Amino acid sequence: MRRRPTLRTALAVLAATLVAGPGTAGAAPLVPDDPLFPHLWGLDNPVEGIDLRAPLAWGITTGSPDVLVAVLDTGIDPTHPDLAPNLRPDLSRNFVAGPDGSVDPLAWGDRNGHGTHVAATLAARGGDGLGVPGLAWRTGLVALRVCGDGAGAGLACQEDDLVAGIDAAGAMGARVANVSLAGDVGPSVRAAIEAHPGTLYVVASGNRVGGGIDLDLSSSGRHAMCRIPAANLICVGALDRAGAPADFGNLGRQSVDLLAPGVGILSAGLVMAAVPVGDPVIGAGWTATPAGAWSDVPSGPGPAVEAVGAPAEATLSRDAPLSFAGLRACRLQHRIAVTGVLDGRRLQVQTRVGDGAWVTAPSDVDPAPESTPGTRVADLSAADGAAAVHLRYRFLGAGSSATDAAFRIAEPVVTCAVDARTDPPYRTLSGTSMAAPHVAGVLALLASQDPGATPGALRSRLLGTVRSLPGLSPVTATGGIPDAAAALGHVDPVPAPAPPPPADPPSPVAPAPVAPQPVIVPPAPRPVPLVIPGRLRSDARGRVAVRVRCRAEPPARCRGAVRLEVRMRGLRMLRPAARGAGVRTVPLGRAPLRMAAGRAGIVRVPLTARARTLLRSRAGVPMRVRARSGQRSGARLVPLLLSRLR
Repeated sequence: MRRRPTLRTALAVLAATLVAGPGTAGAAPLVPDDPLFPHLWGLDNPVEGIDLRAPLAWGITTGSPDVLVAVLDTGIDPTHPDLAPNLRPDLSRNFVAGPDGSVDPLAWGDRNGHGTHVAATLAARGGDGLGVPGLAWRTGLVALRVCGDGAGAGLACQEDDLVAGIDAAGAMGARVANVSLAGDVGPSVRAAIEAHPGTLYVVASGNRVGGGIDLDLSSSGRHAMCRIPAANLICVGALDRAGAPADFGNLGRQSVDLLAPGVGILSAGLVMAAVPVGDPVIGAGWTATPAGAWSDVPSGPGPAVEAVGAPAEATLSRDAPLSFAGLRACRLQHRIAVTGVLDGRRLQVQTRVGDGAWVTAPSDVDPAPESTPGTRVADLSAADGAAAVHLRYRFLGAGSSATDAAFRIAEPVVTCAVDARTDPPYRTLSGTSMAAPHVAGVLALLASQDPGATPGALRSRLLGTVRSLPGLSPVTATGGIPDAAAALGHVDPVPAPAPPPPADPPSPVAPAPVAPQPVIVPPAPRPVPLVIPGRLRSDARGRVAVRVRCRAEPPARCRGAVRLEVRMRGLRMLRPAARGAGVRTVPLGRAPLRMAAGRAGIVRVPLTARARTLLRSRAGVPMRVRARSGQRSGARLVPLLLSRLR
């Protein structure tokens, strides 16, 4: 195993002594004027004495804008005034696919709040008379968005996106990268970390409902990031105000380097606001064009509308405009269901600002949603900040004469992030996610004090100057918590905390909620072509049944599509493996799929009108089944058998 606590700690102490030199004894503490600083017990806690001794560290340095620090998370709120002065928008990037599957590299703004909270603990601007100070008051803060926002795909971090973020942090020369994520990872994450030895990656040990686990006992194969034996990785667990390990945090004498404050941590927050849309009722706030193309239908708890038939184009528009003034990152969530065979039909969500042109919003219902009801998402951020935003659904029927298909829409809700510039929010949370940025912040201060220090030297100074606390040696490699002052060379001894004077029992305080931690999801494989031999027959409704199994690991889900294809040259059908000049692949049917990990079931693929004609004229056609797992699935779909329906 990579961690041998006794030997490693001794070497770290020796290295820290050689690098730090004689220290800066007698440096005066620097106390910021940020009004919420007295509530940050992890930075300065004169009562219990369990803190990082941040004011003494700030008396030596408050950081440097030349030191780049990356936060790999849900993004950072670019409007929060405690973070904006340190943010580097020119380097910040997004790696998460939008609702339509495309990636906008500039969409790195936070819509969840997790990344904003983490970033402010690390590097909120201090000494500005506003809100809270971070550990590093002045640093180059880079947002690398590698996790979703909790809508649609959920608060998930695709492993491919995480690897891309790790590579980006290393390539840009970030001295420190904070990774407050949970879940097991594969070898690609280790390879990415080891490929950038010039960056120190600080990772959270992870939370677990019902109590933390011992990471040293985890199985082989995919495992927690803390078990990666990389010299440029530091694993951090959570500590409470009394100096004890947090009951929700994972531990491990060989896996977790140290603990840091992670219970009841106050930091920058994010406020989400709902923009009233109203139920889609024709004639009561919504207008259908042309008349008769849409109809009102009952839909469970609320009204719904349905686009029936196949006009070339039909729209359903909200009569009154919405106001996105003072809002950003707006999204529409709604319930969508499809009945019948789509056969080229499409549904789009569009917005128009004022009297401008209609703009199609990236959406996961275009070109076609799943055949079962579900909550879907459309990105309306193109209209962020506008005072008059018109909203409509656009149904494209491709001019088909079929009338057995319909889109059903219900429960539309628009949510946006509130611009934080006028009334910046703050929030108290708990989690190992909150502990990791304390350590990343100390490392940022060390890098600003000694710009030429190697990652190994910074790591040694941090781990070699920890403050030992009772009970931590059996559960961490160093047995302590970071001491920012000592790491920066302050050599005054740490006095034992004096017992507090007798006092009346304090009023009970509600515990801070444990922050939902973004979960790393295994990477999605490339599309796998699967040839199904034999005679294929469709049922009376023009569907072919294919049995598939989702070979994912929880919490991943198979979210993709099953496609039927045939190879042709001219009008002649060929064998599935046929290649050469003039050979083309003709799609015959497609069915979207969502399936839980480990489950198996039948997917009924509706055939297009062309496919039904081909099958009727040529029985026993060899067909190709292509099972695709989208970028957000992280699973492989494997057909087990084909039902020959007659």
